[in-house]
Amino acid sequence: MMEKNKNKIPVIAGEAVVEVRPQNLRKLRPCSLAILRLPADISDNTRTIMSTLFGIFEDKKRVEEGLVGDMIWGFARSGIPPAKTFSGLEEMEKFGYVKFQTPDNSFVALHSPRIGAAWMRYQRKLLAMIYEE
Repeated sequence: MMEKNKNKIPVIAGEAVVEVRPQNLRKLRPCSLAILRLPADISDNTRTIMSTLFGIFEDKKRVEEGLVGDMIWGFARSGIPPAKTFSGLEEMEKFGYVKFQTPDNSFVALHSPRIGAAWMRYQRKLLAMIYEE
């Protein structure tokens, strides 16, 4: 027997078919092994920034992107001066490891006046270093 809908709220019932496709789960590479994948042609400063980033991923057990300003602030709390972080991020962008994306989904250079609202987006080249195959 069907109950009356006392509040006169429409109720919709239905069925859905969901196709389940297993996805390959990516496992983080240990920081000590990710660091070994850093190329020889990056500066020591950029090597420090990337190594610190890999260590953060390992500690948190996940990869997170963030606002550029928050990243610079976080590295400063780790003892890396903002100017060094900025130049490291600039080199990472130059080598294709990161891009900076604004809220309107456009990508900007690190020196753009819109960088304050931009997110640092990791590119495949960087992700290949931090995830196991």
